[in-house]
Amino acid sequence: MFIDFKGAYDTVWRSKLMSKLKMYRVRGNMLSWFGRFLAQRWVKVSWDETESKYNKQSKIGLPQGAVSSTILFNIDHYYSI
Repeated sequence: MFIDFKGAYDTVWRSKLMSKLKMYRVRGNMLSWFGRFLAQRWVKVSWDETESKYNKQSKIGLPQGAVSSTILFNIDHYYSI
């Protein structure tokens, strides 16, 4: 079986994910860590050979390549409020 996850992490709405973590009783230092992990993510757009500045803060998406992003993606997509 082949599953294409290209762009899958870009579909996660972070504030909703934080609400889900609270609902599942993630508290204290762990909740704070996830909040800091997801905060302050800036976006740069590249098109052809032109690049934008890091001037937009993203409100959706998870960092690519982080182990915790996989866990957060699963929580967001497979457990509903």
